[in-house]
Amino acid sequence: MDSDDLNGNGITNEKVPHFLYYWNDRTNHLKSIIPTLQNITNTFFNGTLKDFTSYIQGEIDGKITGYDSEMGTPIYGPGILSKAGTDMTEGGLIAQVAAALNPEFWDPKTDGSFDGIVEGFRGFIQDAQAFEEIDLSRLTSQWQTYISIFYTEHAGEIAEDGSKITDYYTTLQEVLSYLRDWKRQISQKRNMLPACEMGNYWFSLTGEGETSCMPCTGTSFCTNACIISEGPDASPMPCKFDSTLSGGTLDYELDDEISASLSDIDSLITKLQKFRDNIKKYVKDMEDAYESAGNNYGGLNPAIYGWTDSRGRHSVTASIGNYKLARTITTESGGWAKKEICVRLVDYSDNGANTWVQITRQDPQSKDVKTGKVNLGMWNPFFSGKITKGGKAYYSYDRVGLTN
Repeated sequence: MDSDDLNGNGITNEKVPHFLYYWNDRTNHLKSIIPTLQNITNTFFNGTLKDFTSYIQGEIDGKITGYDSEMGTPIYGPGILSKAGTDMTEGGLIAQVAAALNPEFWDPKTDGSFDGIVEGFRGFIQDAQAFEEIDLSRLTSQWQTYISIFYTEHAGEIAEDGSKITDYYTTLQEVLSYLRDWKRQISQKRNMLPACEMGNYWFSLTGEGETSCMPCTGTSFCTNACIISEGPDASPMPCKFDSTLSGGTLDYELDDEISASLSDIDSLITKLQKFRDNIKKYVKDMEDAYESAGNNYGGLNPAIYGWTDSRGRHSVTASIGNYKLARTITTESGGWAKKEICVRLVDYSDNGANTWVQITRQDPQSKDVKTGKVNLGMWNPFFSGKITKGGKAYYSYDRVGLTN
């Protein structure tokens, strides 16, 4: 029955072919998952991506740490990746420690340098913000093309021009390895520092609340511990607290800037790992939504429709080739610090190897069709009961047509 009134004539008890009935039912079901696809896409682009972009930008250019009690204006402090001169009077702890200890990553000419990582994130921010200009419907319907910037199964392969195909999922893994190396370099430099000379507070008899730090005497435990800053035994700066701790200081305060900088790197690593996981999750969630729809209605490729009537069991199978939408891929050469990036158009041509369709109709094999004792003749003269038809298409940027 034409229950959906496909021809729009207001009559729903007309008969329609089984194939048309199932095709319409399948199409309606596939349309019904569009809200699911939109919700998944919205969560990634307007949630996960936007939040991570905001986080990285704040860690580079500074973030709000409070508000002025009188004016109510925001007070900005340095972020994890802030460097002196980027809208703040001083950089974050990583930059401060790196400037004091001078590890390899503080040299902007090396791969994985502080400046190189920051510059790479600035490029990422520009790419991410461009997606804010694209409406949700377009992001959803063309997600396979857009997501290749963030994730592609071809990452790491060599393109036709000899460059390496890349995506942010893979590139951020490279960044994570650099950040772990930052920790190693800082710890290594810290272990080479001289030990801090510790003392007690000494209250001046002439000053008003002024203090100076003197060596501990008579005991190894200083109630009012301080770092010696005067006299011939004054502590060298920076210095490590002792040989068993990872901490150290850059000044004569007891604050442990070195351990805090390592903790900042760990925080950045955790954020990057979570974002990479969310990239992969978005792709999987979208694929699962399509697969669920296909499993309920004959599959995605091939799609199989079947029905049974007085003649027996019938089926129609529709298969398509590995057709690929024209898309862009990002390739890179060189290291993270000195990287050449090229955005190229691919999959814009095919000679028919991928772009094809094949339809197979399977009916009951040839047999007598009878009504009572009356022989109505042979049904389906084909011995196998199977008929297969197919076609191929070729296309490029300037032509399109059918091929044998």
